[in-house]
Amino acid sequence: MENKTKTRTEEQRFQIRKSIGMFLGIDVSTPDENNVVTVTEKRLLNGWLLNQEELKVFGRTVYPERKFKIRAEVYQLDLEQITVEWIKEQMKELGIKRYDIIRQLAIDKSSLSLILSGKRGLSNTMKVAFFYYFNSYLLTELHRNQVTDEEETKK
Repeated sequence: MENKTKTRTEEQRFQIRKSIGMFLGIDVSTPDENNVVTVTEKRLLNGWLLNQEELKVFGRTVYPERKFKIRAEVYQLDLEQITVEWIKEQMKELGIKRYDIIRQLAIDKSSLSLILSGKRGLSNTMKVAFFYYFNSYLLTELHRNQVTDEEETKK
């Protein structure tokens, strides 16, 4: 009976750790026939990108008592989601003006106008630039809010 309880407790811990990963946007597979576990960052939580080593560490927390190889798959940006409409939504949501983008991404005014009007297509390089620009802006805002909250707590 004691063995069954121990096995059930281990299974419950495993399910909790796996659920945490799903909440964080990380998918952890079960070991395959070659004893390999794949850990994949499916989506970003608050803009944080994990590297391969961080994903491997997470995989080890899901299966702490077993020995296996971990294959880490870092987040892959879906370029199809980056559209002119998406850029405009991000600008509105984050309160970013055209002039901010012109200065901070070093895009000339006419090029930005052509992009935002849809008269000039978005290259993959431009899509990536916009994605990481907005992502870094979001992370900066989160950090500012955290610092402000910590300062308020100290008062």
